[in-house]
Amino acid sequence: MIEIIPILFQRGSRTTQESLDFFESAGLLNAVQAGDDGMEDKEQDEGGEPMLALISVWLGLASFLLALTMLAYRPTMTDLAILLILYFGAPGALCLAGLVLWANRTDDHPEPAIVAQRLQSKVAITLAIAAAAIVYALIIGSHKIE
Repeated sequence: MIEIIPILFQRGSRTTQESLDFFESAGLLNAVQAGDDGMEDKEQDEGGEPMLALISVWLGLASFLLALTMLAYRPTMTDLAILLILYFGAPGALCLAGLVLWANRTDDHPEPAIVAQRLQSKVAITLAIAAAAIVYALIIGSHKIE
């Protein structure tokens, strides 16, 4: 990395020299030359996976309950309910659950919290697919009745 900086600034133009002076005055040039990226060597935090897993389960459950409500009580089968399940609820739960599963894909011996997040994601995927299947069956069934 130290060898790259002089090569980048070889032209010696005024703008390049000003940029170099700016980085040096900010202390960034010394950090780059020392190989320090400014980050501490500490364990990475978990990110947002626990919350994403929880949100995906609740989205899947809400979609599934709305689909069951549409199945049991037909007046609730409105355009808004169909839109909420097919465009927001089920795809949102699938997307968030997929993100959690993808983020935790490489752990050979995961912690219990990771196992719980994976289980939540799998349940969310199941609920979302079931909700979408119920709605599609209701839509296809309503066209055959009419």
